[in-house]
Amino acid sequence: VKECGTLAGKSPVSVAAACIYLVSNLYSHPKSTREIAQVTGVSEVTIKNSYKLLYNDKGKLLEDKKGGNCEALPSP
Repeated sequence: VKECGTLAGKSPVSVAAACIYLVSNLYSHPKSTREIAQVTGVSEVTIKNSYKLLYNDKGKLLEDKKGGNCEALPSP
């Protein structure tokens, strides 16, 4: 994510929260934004907004991924 610059300027905790949401869905162990927000202290809205940016760049971000199912990613 850092190399792609997708979430440049976002707080590290917000980036981590959005990545957790993306990866949990990618590997079919989905966590809700509510669950992630409770653990990280990042608002659900921030997670959703950051995830939207990740989702829009998923092709670039996930081009070298090992396993996972891009079809499992919810649209923002």
